[in-house]
Amino acid sequence: MHSRVWACLVIPLALLLAVGCGSNNPNAPASFSGKVIYKNAPVKGGTVTFHTQKGAAYNGAIDAEGNYVAREIPIGDLTVTIETESINPNKKMPNYGGKSMIGPIPKEATKGAGVYVPIPKKYADKKKSGLVVKAEAGENSKDFVLTD
Repeated sequence: MHSRVWACLVIPLALLLAVGCGSNNPNAPASFSGKVIYKNAPVKGGTVTFHTQKGAAYNGAIDAEGNYVAREIPIGDLTVTIETESINPNKKMPNYGGKSMIGPIPKEATKGAGVYVPIPKKYADKKKSGLVVKAEAGENSKDFVLTD
């Protein structure tokens, strides 16, 4: 009998604590999804990066339709950068002292990464991008329409 009373008290208390901690946790992760547009067309590859004020960065790949998803982002104010140079097929590899300069990135290396769309370089610099968002716990949606 004593164990039933104990179970009747402990189980509801445990459930109350579990439900109460989920929605008001200030450190609960956020996620962002959306589309990246430049010149009225989707940006077809690259990376969207969310930067916290403490310097941490959270990335989301841009797919061939211009969509991105970034997960496990802390809530709060974030600066956003967007880059497409990582899939630039004409980007030269650095020379680390070898005899010859390595040429463009082989197309096989960027296969599946989308189609390179050059965008203004300012969007890759967190001091110049001008893109800011406020992450709230749970799912957030944000499209980025880039201009010249």
